[in-house]
Amino acid sequence: MVYYDYAGTMEAMRSQEKFYISIDYMPNSSEYFPAKSSVLDRPIDQRCRLRMVDWCFRVIEFFKLSQETVFISMTYLDCFMSTTSGSDAKKDRRQFQLAVMACLYIAVKIHESTLIASDVVVKMSNGAYTEQKLLDMEHRIIEALHWRLNPPTPMAFIRSFLSIIFTDTTDTTTTMKGISEDKATVLELARRQIKLALREYRCCVCTNASSIALAALLNAVQKLTKKDNEIIISAINKLAKISDIDISSPEFLFLRDRLWSFLIKLSSPEKKKNDHHQVEVSLQKMNPPSSSSLSDKNRADDAHQSMEPTSTVSPRGIIPPTSLKRKLRGLDK
Repeated sequence: MVYYDYAGTMEAMRSQEKFYISIDYMPNSSEYFPAKSSVLDRPIDQRCRLRMVDWCFRVIEFFKLSQETVFISMTYLDCFMSTTSGSDAKKDRRQFQLAVMACLYIAVKIHESTLIASDVVVKMSNGAYTEQKLLDMEHRIIEALHWRLNPPTPMAFIRSFLSIIFTDTTDTTTTMKGISEDKATVLELARRQIKLALREYRCCVCTNASSIALAALLNAVQKLTKKDNEIIISAINKLAKISDIDISSPEFLFLRDRLWSFLIKLSSPEKKKNDHHQVEVSLQKMNPPSSSSLSDKNRADDAHQSMEPTSTVSPRGIIPPTSLKRKLRGLDK
C-alpha cells in the first residue's frame, strides 16, 4: 500500500516536471558580436549563468531563504530562455541579467513567506535597471511560461524517494536501518550535489529534476555505505521503476558521474579549506557600508504582492550582495 500511494505522487510529480524541460539555448558566441564590442554587448555563455546562480545563492543566503528557491528561479530562467520570448536575452547580457533578477523575484514572491520588494531588487543592481523594467520582465517571463510557476525540485523528489524507502516496513535489514538513522546525512550529501549541479549548465538544461534527484541520492547512499550492495541496489531499482527513470542510460550515467565528482571535491581537505576561505571573504564583503550609502541598502515589503506574508523584511539594515553590474563586467575573464 505504501508503494502504491507514493507511486501515485511520483507519477503526478513526473507528469508535472514535463512542463519545465528546457532546451540547449546557449548561442554560438561568434555569431552575434563584432570583435571590438564591449563585454555587456556580447551574447551570454555558460559562465554568465554560473555567475548569476552564485549571485542568487548569495541573495538567498543573505535573506535566509530556502536554497530550493534558487533552483526554482533557474528553472524559470532556463525555460524562459528556451522560448522565443527569451531570444533577446541570449544576445544581450543586460537582458539576461534582468531576466535572472526577475526570475528570482517571482520565485521568492510565490514560494517564500518573506518577501523582497521590487525596489530592493532593483537597488541590488546598483541602478542598472528601473523598477518598471523589472516588473515588465516579470510579466514577460510569466506569460512565456504560461503561468506554470510550480516546478518540482530535485529536493522534493529526494524527499519522496526517501519516504518510499524508509516507510517500507517490510525491509528491516541492518543496512537499511543504518541508512535510515543517517537520513539527515543522506539529505545533506544530496543537497550539496544538487547545489553544485545547478551551477553547471550541462547538468540542468535538458535534464529532469527527478533524474538529478535520483543520481544525487544514489551517490549519497553509496558514499555513506562505502560500497554497493544488493539491498541498496534493489531499493534504487525500485525507485527507478516507480519514477520511470532509466538509470542505465548514458545520460543518467553521465549525470551521476558528474555529481559524484562533486562529492569527491567536497570531501577533499583542500576543498574544505578553500570553501572556508571563500566564506570568510564573502562575510568581509558583507560588512556594513558607510552611512552615505544607506540609500542603497533598504528593505521593504513588496507592494506588488497581493498575498499577505507571514514575515517581512526590516526596512533598514540590508547590505546588498555584490553589484550585478560589476559582476557582469567580469564575465569574460
